Amino acid sequence: MDEVLVREVDVEGSRRALGEAIAELQAAGAWKAITKLLRSIPIRDALEAVDAFAAGRGPGARPLGVDFLSTAASLDLTDRIDGEQGAVASAILDRWSQSDAEMPHVLAQWAFVALARAGLTCGPAWERHFPFVRVGGVIDRSVPAVKEAARTLSPARVFEVTKRAMERGTVAAPSTALCVLGTHDDEALARLVLDHRSAGWDRERVVKALEKLGDRPGIQRAIADTQRGDTQRFLLQVASRSRPTSLDELDPLRREQLRIAGERFDGRSPPLESRLVEDPENGAWAHLVLADEAGRPRYDAWLVSDSGTYFDVGTTTIVAEHVQGAVTGAERALADALDAASRASVDRP
Repeated sequence: MDEVLVREVDVEGSRRALGEAIAELQAAGAWKAITKLLRSIPIRDALEAVDAFAAGRGPGARPLGVDFLSTAASLDLTDRIDGEQGAVASAILDRWSQSDAEMPHVLAQWAFVALARAGLTCGPAWERHFPFVRVGGVIDRSVPAVKEAARTLSPARVFEVTKRAMERGTVAAPSTALCVLGTHDDEALARLVLDHRSAGWDRERVVKALEKLGDRPGIQRAIADTQRGDTQRFLLQVASRSRPTSLDELDPLRREQLRIAGERFDGRSPPLESRLVEDPENGAWAHLVLADEAGRPRYDAWLVSDSGTYFDVGTTTIVAEHVQGAVTGAERALADALDAASRASVDRP
C-alpha cells in the first residue's frame, strides 16, 4: 500500500489511517465527506491519495471515481497547489504513463497545473495525458486549468499535443485549442481550430475568439489565409443510400467500416449484427456513398442519429467524423461538402 495511505489523520475526532478512512467513506457513499477530508490534509498527501485510489491501489483495490467526485461533491484541489508540488505531479504522471489506462481528467488537470506552477515542462511520456476542456464556458474549471497547463508545452510540441487533446475532448475541442493559443502563437494550431466544425462553434465565433488573442503573427496569417480560401468550394452528392438490416447485405469491407464507425460512436464492441437493429433512441445506421460532381464515388459514410464516420471510398481510412450534428476532423471545404451531402440525404427512403 502507498505510504501516504497509512498515515494517520483526524476523522471526526479520532485518528485513522488515511486509506482506511477514505475507503470507509467511499463504501458509505459519503462523497462530500471525502472532499472535506482531502482538502483538510497537506496538498501533497491529497494528490498522492487521489492518485492511489484512482488507480485502484487503495484498501480493497476499489478505484475511486475522481471525476465523479469533482462533479458530484465539488472536489477541487487547484487552489491549494503551488510550486512545491512539481515532483509529486511528475511521479504521478510517470505512473499513469506506464499504464494503458486513461488518467482521470481532473487528476491530469491538477498534475499539469502543478507542473506549470513549478516551472516544469511536459515530458514526452506525459503528453497523452495533457488535459482538455470538458464543456467550456465561464463556470468550467477545466478552462483555467488548461490555460495554465499550456505553459508546460514546448513550442515544438504545441500542435501535436493539443490536437491529441482535442480528439479526446471533442465536445469543447475549440476551447482547448484557444486555451493553448493564449500562450503559444502556433499558426498550425490556429488553422486546425479554424477548420473545426461543431454545433457550438461556427466560423464567425472561432475567428472572433482568435482575434481577441491580440496581434499574434501566426494566428493572423491563419485567419487571413482561411478567409481568402472561403470561395474555394466543391460539391458532393449522394450516389447511393441504404439501411442494411442483415450482415448478408454487407461485404467484408462494409462490415469493417461499420465496426469502426460503431466503436467510434459509443466506444463499445458488441456483435456486429446488433448494429443493424434499429435503436429506439438513435435510429438505424445508414450507409451512404458520396460522389463528386462528375459522379465518381469519393467517400463511404456510416451515419446514425447526428453522428457517424466518413471513409475514403472502398477503404477503412477515416477522413472525417460527424459529431453532435457537425463534421469534424477534415479541412473546411471538405467538411462543408460532407455536411451538406449528409443533410441532403436525411429522410430519404
